[in-house]
Amino acid sequence: SKKVCRQHGCPTLIPAGTTYCPQHKRMHDRVRGSSSQRGYDTYHRTVREQYKQRLLNGEYFTCTRCGQLITASDSFDLDHNKQRNGYLGIAHSNCNRRAGQQASIQAREQWT
Repeated sequence: SKKVCRQHGCPTLIPAGTTYCPQHKRMHDRVRGSSSQRGYDTYHRTVREQYKQRLLNGEYFTCTRCGQLITASDSFDLDHNKQRNGYLGIAHSNCNRRAGQQASIQAREQWT
């Protein structure tokens, strides 16, 4: 199954499961920056791995977003504060990404 590249105005058909055609993927990746440039540096990976080990060792944590228990089998993210210079704890991946999406929508609405 094919779909159209997500880049506005690009008619290129791409395989399902991809977002951009090869040309626009390179452009999007350059604009987006590397994981380190986006704040996911060695420190971030180390802190996340420490939480993962603590979960595997039987410690309990609750999601900073929904308040529900996070288990060792759950997908989780480190939850940044709004300034992105510290962490609030861990959150279920879907809770954290939903919150990020909502913040992005609100920011866009301020500019329209």
